[in-house]
Amino acid sequence: MLLAVDIGNSNISIGLFDREGALRFLASLDTDRRKTANQICVDLMNLFQLYHDVSDSILCSVVPPLNFMTEKALTRLLGKPPMVVGPGVKTGLNIRLAVQTQMGADIVADAVAALESFTAPIITID
Repeated sequence: MLLAVDIGNSNISIGLFDREGALRFLASLDTDRRKTANQICVDLMNLFQLYHDVSDSILCSVVPPLNFMTEKALTRLLGKPPMVVGPGVKTGLNIRLAVQTQMGADIVADAVAALESFTAPIITID
């Protein structure tokens, strides 16, 4: 199962997908920039008690101060680091911005998912 974590300014959305790509679980936590990796681990462990077979994780974030702690928490829980959506990750998208880091990772993830399901041109709304 794949755990997908989307850190937004007010909420952290967490989805769990099975091997066929079906969404099995969806949860929302409050975004708190002051949380440590241990506190994030506790939040995630409570969710893991519902589903024991999480094997991989992917993370996208528009709140950079939480990235390090969340990566650390996911690595502790799963024994390997999450894939982090951001500059340098091969997505198959041709992002034509002078400063590519100005595009939020959540929008990149939306676009990749839309292209997987539909034929371009596509409009996504996040």
